[in-house]
Amino acid sequence: MKSVDRALNILCIIGESTTPVAIKGLSEYLGLPRTTLYATLNSLENFGFIARHEDTRSYRLGWRAYVLGMEFLKRRIDHSAVEEARTLTYKWNYSSNISVYVGNNRVAFLHTELPNKPHLVLPRLGYMSWAHSTASGKVLLAYLGKTELDRVLARELEAMTPYTITDPARLAEELAKIREQGWALDDQESVLGLGCMAVPIRDALDRCVGAISVSGSIDEIKASMEEISDDLLATAKRISQIPKAAILE
Repeated sequence: MKSVDRALNILCIIGESTTPVAIKGLSEYLGLPRTTLYATLNSLENFGFIARHEDTRSYRLGWRAYVLGMEFLKRRIDHSAVEEARTLTYKWNYSSNISVYVGNNRVAFLHTELPNKPHLVLPRLGYMSWAHSTASGKVLLAYLGKTELDRVLARELEAMTPYTITDPARLAEELAKIREQGWALDDQESVLGLGCMAVPIRDALDRCVGAISVSGSIDEIKASMEEISDDLLATAKRISQIPKAAILE
């Protein structure tokens, strides 16, 4: 394995782990001796991409990875799109979110506008979630190319709650329904008690390049589904008409 490939592979493993990663686990996973890994880990640590926990000798993402990630997110979204999301939050007093598909059945939230409801569990800037378990993610999956979608449907779909769709055939049916009606509903599929509706954001070539959504308690969302979907579709249309792409590729 080339040194650059090794460093990037290690960075991805540490970045995608929800807990600090020990060198023993890295060694076993990559099939490389610890002595080979130490030089790469030290370089990544010196540049701030990873940080070492002195007590456990395990690694997590460092400050530079965070800074670069935030800069990437800021550059991918237009100010006018943020204002549209803010308007949705002011009107409905729900969280509004703008997100993109980043591959591997993952959706990343580029912008989250928070309502005056601190008790709700809501996604934060840069948060990544399984696409099949969120309204935004299902919208983005619905408009994926066939090759990438087939990859998603072929993998094991993790259950976030008892309501998460984990059967590939059922998910395919759900995505077909989303394409037909133009919007998606997360009915407690990512967080119990939380509901979300999402619609696609399209570019000048009518390609789905992102999703905009609102999140709130499932009871509130279901009580106003028709009005929310109409508002979301109108908002997404305005974003798509912004001369400068709302979500940059």
